[in-house]
Amino acid sequence: LFHLRTGHIALNKFLPRIDPAVSPLCPACRSAPESVHHFLAACNAYRPQRERLQMALRTTRAVDVNALLRGQKHVRPLLQYVHETGRFASSLGNL
Repeated sequence: LFHLRTGHIALNKFLPRIDPAVSPLCPACRSAPESVHHFLAACNAYRPQRERLQMALRTTRAVDVNALLRGQKHVRPLLQYVHETGRFASSLGNL
């Protein structure tokens, strides 16, 4: 969660700072740089998981990334979303 909040996480927008050979594009949709905002609120490949996140948060509004990352009540639904996407399974294991 700390890494999502700071933006220093193994998402492709950050990784080229470490390895210039890594493409900044999202590996799930290949249509935009994979930033924290893209991963949590915009990637079409994760739409089903995001809809479940919205249900858990009891909202139909678009995901507010800043509020999501700050709110204590959002921690469990956010971690469930991260787990369901499988995005960090190889680097963080099964959350």
